[in-house]
Amino acid sequence: MPDDDDLRIRQLMVNVLFGIKTPNRDDLETALDSFDGGQYLLLNSTLLPLTGIGDDAFFLNEYFSENSSLLDFETVHDYDYADHVFQESIRQQDDPNYTAKPYRGSLYYRWARLQINGVFHYANLCMLAGYVHSKLEEFGFDKINGLISHEYVEGKNHGKRESQESLFDMRVDAGGLEPHWMN
Repeated sequence: MPDDDDLRIRQLMVNVLFGIKTPNRDDLETALDSFDGGQYLLLNSTLLPLTGIGDDAFFLNEYFSENSSLLDFETVHDYDYADHVFQESIRQQDDPNYTAKPYRGSLYYRWARLQINGVFHYANLCMLAGYVHSKLEEFGFDKINGLISHEYVEGKNHGKRESQESLFDMRVDAGGLEPHWMN
């Protein structure tokens, strides 16, 4: 969907659902930044029939290049392969010594929205390897936490808006044992 159309639809929905007028993109972003989980759930579930694809109103919550969408791919595998090729090419541009990895099914937790039997759902899509990797990583973190107590704390830039994205700035606080925790 073109950005201008998406903006107008979101402005209308935010006004109808929450009574918030957002005459421009910055005002809409400010309003959305203040939303809690319940407000996002209502907004996303209301928008899904307008933005989703097919009988289940499937919406893959990923960025696509201009004039591109999920409809350009026959299957989710085709999307995943194209994304892998794109990511590897960017890595090679950033580092001329980088050797591109072969594609082995890299789909690793993509967030989607859909309706199942008319009921709104958030979904995580991943390959089995990604799921197993995440469970092993979770087990490892639990083991490390048992040995070195730690918590994640927000950095000074966490949550700040940059273009259409929010910065993720979290750091580990292990009471001075961070070098041991990280290794």
